[in-house]
Amino acid sequence: MLAAHDWSWLDYKNTAKEDLIIRAKKNAKQIGFDLYSALLIHPDNGNPLIPIVMNLQTIKEIYSSYNKKSNTPPRVDKKM
Repeated sequence: MLAAHDWSWLDYKNTAKEDLIIRAKKNAKQIGFDLYSALLIHPDNGNPLIPIVMNLQTIKEIYSSYNKKSNTPPRVDKKM
């Protein structure tokens, strides 16, 4: 089996939400959430089989498909 991993930024224009992440860019700012997803893929034909995990990170916490809410980011940006 193969697994595809993706980190995506979800732009969210409804600024009334209190848990949005705000990032400063060069001439603008991004408002939204970080989404991490992993998908199990069939090795022979490349068809998607099943989502393995979904994490939605807000400014306050992380909502995950595999455990309770967390305040610790699951992202790993360093070599193991």
